[in-house]
Amino acid sequence: MGRRYPYISRPRCGEIRCTSVRSPTRTVYIIALLNAIALVVKILGGLLTGSIALLADGLDSVLNVVSLSLVRRYYVKSRKPPDESHHYGHYRYEAYASIIVIIIMTFLSSIVFMSVLLDLIEERSVNMILSPTAIYLALLSLAINGIAICMLSEWKEESIALRTEFRHISTDLFEASLVLVGVILAVYFSKIWDLMAALLISAFIFRSIGKSLTEIKSFIMDASPEPAIMKKITDIIGATKGVEGFHALRARKVGDRIFLDVHLTFKKGTPVEEAHEIASLVESKLMEAFNGKVDVVIHIEPNNASIL
Repeated sequence: MGRRYPYISRPRCGEIRCTSVRSPTRTVYIIALLNAIALVVKILGGLLTGSIALLADGLDSVLNVVSLSLVRRYYVKSRKPPDESHHYGHYRYEAYASIIVIIIMTFLSSIVFMSVLLDLIEERSVNMILSPTAIYLALLSLAINGIAICMLSEWKEESIALRTEFRHISTDLFEASLVLVGVILAVYFSKIWDLMAALLISAFIFRSIGKSLTEIKSFIMDASPEPAIMKKITDIIGATKGVEGFHALRARKVGDRIFLDVHLTFKKGTPVEEAHEIASLVESKLMEAFNGKVDVVIHIEPNNASIL
């Protein structure tokens, strides 16, 4: 019993979805374009003004463009319907995209950290100050990151890859604020503040990497849904008229979808057709409760007697 392939939700009556304007893939494309513009400005600005914090922010924008391109590509792949070689769909492509993003994040943040460390060891920046132009470039970086996070926040629950990218850009917004503060202090006092800002950027990227790794672990280990979701499932099954009882309920989350199977028991003498209809009703209720993002397999069992 149960659908072989995941249920594909469709817009309800009266619901309008402007997919040509507001969709995850289009949003990711626009954000990548914004970051491409920003990275050129920040890297050139860092080289011209001597700000390592701006250069670090520029490298992070390079990471954004690359990672957003990966997220867009593998998000589309993860939404492909099941086929002969992937009966449960392609949702784990999201984890693959997230791992690649984390590897790139680790590489670039390590470069920033080593550059700051060498500069501090050689004491090249103690008596230097930055050009005031760096302040305007830091403000531009902050504005672009603010726009990006507002756009992506609408879709962050759609997939683990989008959540990883949302977390990354959220970190970028905070980093841009640090860069602005560090650059202002470096312009009016000492460039040492610029180095401190760059060092903090590296630290926050490593922190974001740790959080993303934790989420990926749950994703690939088939973790069960939260207790509140499991209670909702059991309440729906138990409240369905005609279900005598149930057992062997198992559920796992893969991205934003839930895969579950359960054994339903029925009263003595219940016809197979009736049991099948009740089981279909349970499946429909679960589909509705979770907006179609659930794959249900139901086993029909007798309760102390054979079903007719």
